[in-house]
Amino acid sequence: MKRALLLALVIPVLAACTVSVIGPKQILTPDGETVAVTTASDTTQEGELLAVTDTKLILKEQGKLVALGFPMVKKVLVTRYERIVEGKWREQLALYSRYPQGLSDEQWHQLLAEAGQEDFDRPGTN
Repeated sequence: MKRALLLALVIPVLAACTVSVIGPKQILTPDGETVAVTTASDTTQEGELLAVTDTKLILKEQGKLVALGFPMVKKVLVTRYERIVEGKWREQLALYSRYPQGLSDEQWHQLLAEAGQEDFDRPGTN
């Protein structure tokens, strides 16, 4: 009887602790992770990682949207996890972005309106 009671308590706890295939970032925080991007000219830009397309990294930096083309990107530091990413950008950074599957037109409209950047040249969402 004691064993059955113990199992009844342990199983729900273990089930709640399972790791998602998506990654802990999407489960614990709805926002993208804060990243520090070092560019080819050795400058650093910091902000929330919104999305990663095939050609660009999209950040929200001090309330404004910024798109950095990959030829400009040297490395990305995911601040909270102290993880440095160099190359294979989309594959490695998708877990840390707010929109890992890219942004829908509605999400783009909302972000651009919030930032007051309706004229922002938004990159492709693929």
